[in-house]
Amino acid sequence: MALDQLHSSSQAGNTDRYLAAAIGLWIAAGLVFIFTLPLLPIDETRYMTVAWEMRQSGHWLLPTLNGAPYSHKPPLLIWLINLAWSFGGTEVGVARVIPLLITAGVLALTYRLARELFPNERETPSLAVMLTMMPVFYVYGSLLMFDQMLALWILLGLIALWRAAQAPSWKSGLLLGFAIGIGLLTKGPVILLHLLPPALLVRFWKAPEIALTRRQWSSTVIAAIAIGAITILAWAIPAAIVGGPEFAHMIFWRQSAGRIVQSFSHRQPFWFYVPVLIAMIAPLIVWRPLWRSVTSLWKPATRPVIFILSWIVPALIAFTAFSGKQPHYALPFLPGFAILAAHALKGATRQRGDAIGPLVLFAVAFLVLAFGPLIASAAGIDTPTGFWSEGLAKFNPVLTLLVGVAALAGLYLAQTIREQALAIALASGLLIATVAVQAQQHVFRFFDLEPFAAALHPYESGPIASASDYAGEIGYLARLTRPIDVIHREDMKEWFEKNPTGTVIVRHKADDNVPGFAVIYTMPYRPRGRFSIVRLTR
Repeated sequence: MALDQLHSSSQAGNTDRYLAAAIGLWIAAGLVFIFTLPLLPIDETRYMTVAWEMRQSGHWLLPTLNGAPYSHKPPLLIWLINLAWSFGGTEVGVARVIPLLITAGVLALTYRLARELFPNERETPSLAVMLTMMPVFYVYGSLLMFDQMLALWILLGLIALWRAAQAPSWKSGLLLGFAIGIGLLTKGPVILLHLLPPALLVRFWKAPEIALTRRQWSSTVIAAIAIGAITILAWAIPAAIVGGPEFAHMIFWRQSAGRIVQSFSHRQPFWFYVPVLIAMIAPLIVWRPLWRSVTSLWKPATRPVIFILSWIVPALIAFTAFSGKQPHYALPFLPGFAILAAHALKGATRQRGDAIGPLVLFAVAFLVLAFGPLIASAAGIDTPTGFWSEGLAKFNPVLTLLVGVAALAGLYLAQTIREQALAIALASGLLIATVAVQAQQHVFRFFDLEPFAAALHPYESGPIASASDYAGEIGYLARLTRPIDVIHREDMKEWFEKNPTGTVIVRHKADDNVPGFAVIYTMPYRPRGRFSIVRLTR
């Protein structure tokens, strides 16, 4: 008995060390991203401008963009940015601590959910954490966007649902209501698409010995939804009163149900998420141990497996049915796939050649990163802004190959399934960090609008207009203190007649020289565009 307890303690310790290694790996990668990533337009710059305007106005109830009520997203991320600024100053790096901590929280809750679902499988929770850390996880986990934070509340809600069905209590219902409410404040009703299906399908995954009547379960779920509704309405109703009828229509209909009934942005075909999901979990798809073990998920399908599937399958069907799709909308599913994979691998043992799939995949990725842009540039492939020849082709192939060799060495030397999983997580992090470090010097200048904002600074006291669609790209970066005019390109002459000392921001094609006006400053923007500061005369 004593030896069994000692062995169990040793295994638990090893599991905790793998979890600590995985979270430590993310923190290290996240710090690299904090010091290398600029604000990326248009999403990050927009959210930071909304946060900046909230700070300037002191009005936390009604978010604004360029002085107008901003209804596209609920305010939680904006509040968190301002909260971080209150402690650390209004720098980009301070705001980037938010996704770093949120992503660490996603890893922690992935571990917690796997442990709740499979309490007798010591390796599954830490393995699930490592299998979550795919390349796409590092990319979006470092950005000031909503989907990783949404994943945090989805995982918390799933934990609450599972607890509520195993041992019904008011605490589980309250936790579920909290998760729904904070999820609604993060990204609106989309959290219900993730949590309602498993709640409605409880009869398929509830333990038969648990005395849980339909009335009890319905009361728990309805009460949790009510708590969530009260949470979001505590903000939305006062904000709608202050923002006016149009803002109320946007937040109560167009930005929620309106997106479901008829998408008005991000239209994509129904099969869009198939290649997205393949790319998200590519290292797992080519990993031989998982292919050997995957059939164990349905031979037979256990209650925890059915629970995870009752979340992923209906939600994916719903997302596929909507015409508005984005790759990052699928990000919250990644922990679910990782938990299923980790459970399938329980008891799996390493065999010769198991790492060949990830080895080949990451070898190809590092080789393409090292030589692909050079070959393309030598072949004359380029964009009007020189994105290939002056950007990607400037990456250091020697550095890329050295990091690649280190990543491949970790995969080759891994002796156990968990060591291979950690090596895959490490290779994913090294790949994305290598891109970030070198892009800071050569590629991010095609996206970083901070030099543009600095060039605009001498003209900020006068009238400013944007002659292209304005999404707040320079509001925060230029620390603007008042809204700018938004005009059509063809109206520039008329605007300058009324504002002869004014300045116009123009986003245009690279071969467009903005004829008839004085271009004071211009910079390449993305592969085929430019951002220019234009005045009537020099």
